[in-house]
Amino acid sequence: MTTSSSSPQRMPYWDNLKGLLIFLVVLGHFCWQYRDYRGILGMTLAIYVFHMPAFVFISGYFSKSGKSTSAETLVKFLIWFVFLNYSMMFYAYFAEHRALSLFQIYYSSWYLLAIFLYRLTLPFCRQIRLVIPLSIAISLGIGFLPYNFLELQKIIALYPFFIIGAKVTTNTMEDFVVSLKSHIRIIRVVLPAAAILCEWLILRQAITMQDVVWISYGSGSAAARRLLILALAGSITVILLALTPRTHIPLVTKWGRNSLAIYVTHRIFTLLLA
Repeated sequence: MTTSSSSPQRMPYWDNLKGLLIFLVVLGHFCWQYRDYRGILGMTLAIYVFHMPAFVFISGYFSKSGKSTSAETLVKFLIWFVFLNYSMMFYAYFAEHRALSLFQIYYSSWYLLAIFLYRLTLPFCRQIRLVIPLSIAISLGIGFLPYNFLELQKIIALYPFFIIGAKVTTNTMEDFVVSLKSHIRIIRVVLPAAAILCEWLILRQAITMQDVVWISYGSGSAAARRLLILALAGSITVILLALTPRTHIPLVTKWGRNSLAIYVTHRIFTLLLA
């Protein structure tokens, strides 16, 4: 058992998990452009159910230290956001003839703004009693607002995953992962069951494209679908925690160590290859 510390130590386990997720991010963004094909749509929506919620959870888990919420780190994420968003703005202008807008989020740059806002507010939010159920209630409630300035709908909707990651201690997480791995045979059965459930819900249109991009809605049934997706994303994240190997994996571990750089640069390539 590792001793308690202010920030989790880097180890292949977490890099492996991030490596898998960044692969799914790139794959999902590439497939998104071919979503008109029914088979590709089902796979893409299944990826979108959990890949960014899991990433946000990991981001919260690694936001425990004072350095994570320091001005230097916050400025770094803000700079990355400005660089990516406005690079994509010019791409959209020249390649897709879209209007220039300083107040629009382009493509996948929302995540960098989200991490900036999450970490900026974390010192205050983690002191709030019952912050996790409150964040879930706000995630459901924000969907009823018709506005989506700077993708705040999505950023707020995914906040429960960040705050759960930030609240769980290193030792608690280690014990939880060890407990999960002791039931690995059960987990290996649960994973395909969860995948089948996802695809069944997608085929029945119980999960739609609008649901997995976390935009506003106007009905209680859509709020219920969001709650379902929150539960599914959380369950699949737990399954991934159980199945991720602890040892170094060629390429995957390296992808995880460089996940931020891959995230920032990958979108232009997926667009060019479309």
